[in-house]
Amino acid sequence: MIDRHAILQLEKLGKHFPVLAITGPRQIGKTTLAKQYSRNLKKQFIYLDLESSRDFERLSVAPQLFLEELADKLVIIDEVQRLKNIFPLLRHLVDVKRKPQRFLLLGSASPDMIRDSSETLAGRIAFLELGGLSIKEAGEKIKRLWFRGGFPIPFLTGDNEIRRTWFENFLFTYVQRDLPALGSPASPLVMQRLIQMLAHLNGQLLNLSTISRALGLSVNTVKTYLDFLEHGYLVRRIQPWHSNFGKRIVKTPKIYIRDSGLLHHLLNVNSEGDVFSHPAVGFSFESFAVEQIANATGKRAELFFYKEHVGGEVDLVIARGIHILASVEFKLSSGASLTKQGNKTFQAIRAKKQFIVTFDRNSGYNAGKIKICSLDDFVNRELPALLK
Repeated sequence: MIDRHAILQLEKLGKHFPVLAITGPRQIGKTTLAKQYSRNLKKQFIYLDLESSRDFERLSVAPQLFLEELADKLVIIDEVQRLKNIFPLLRHLVDVKRKPQRFLLLGSASPDMIRDSSETLAGRIAFLELGGLSIKEAGEKIKRLWFRGGFPIPFLTGDNEIRRTWFENFLFTYVQRDLPALGSPASPLVMQRLIQMLAHLNGQLLNLSTISRALGLSVNTVKTYLDFLEHGYLVRRIQPWHSNFGKRIVKTPKIYIRDSGLLHHLLNVNSEGDVFSHPAVGFSFESFAVEQIANATGKRAELFFYKEHVGGEVDLVIARGIHILASVEFKLSSGASLTKQGNKTFQAIRAKKQFIVTFDRNSGYNAGKIKICSLDDFVNRELPALLK
């Protein structure tokens, strides 16, 4: 088992809120984190899984009487989105006996859960989104993390056949059960085709017209399906940064498959060595880096990219409000440098700090105003300093 650093944030929130919620994709480690948190509390707890017919019945027949008897325990409710009418009851129970650490809710990719609980439990609930394993959690196994991704099981297994089977089963469950449970109107076959297309568009501008023609769907329908995939933690859209630079800039978002292991599975990349010889290796590293930075940043800043219609671009812009904290370009090798146009664009957006972030762990020097450093150094040292 890997100790998740999110436990520290969860413990901090638990001191102040009666209801905590851990959200994130299936199999990312929410239940393991919840049970670890409960054991650390040294408090009695009860775990209820609403995918279990027995537990579902216990909470749906006479929920108030059942939960009132558990007032002195931490109640963990897994897959809570399956019982949406539970939120008003939780609010009532919390208001009758308000104290920290009463309920811990777990939800797999449910925008409804987030919306309903936020409205019903406003001021009583704190959310923690659990992402994939971080560079810090992976330790020295960064190449393994990039290839296998941040889901604990495929990361930990040493058997590539098991890894492939795990991702096949994950995708099957995701399109056959999880997305329909969220209300997705797409057929599993269409959604599978869309996900496959997005893997080949990873790290590129999102061309909705091309996708809609390929799938025989309207642009608005594709947008709807993408919303479900984004709410389901499968893809991440990065919006363009735009300010009054006096230039025409691209206003189309970029699209990323959030988990690099899933991306490599969809692209049939079957070994760590194959990653470096694949035509999409640059986009793969970019998406891996963006996800690591996004998870480390949380809500303390926003991520964008910048691209002119004719001219340069910047892979990542880290901003807080109207202030650009850093501009980042991703390169596989520390020997890579910006083009003249790229350097000009870097200077034009006036970031406080400028970085070239590489996969090379031995990088770490300045080239004029630009600092060149490894991804793990950027995430673990440079980024925390930027976000202070």
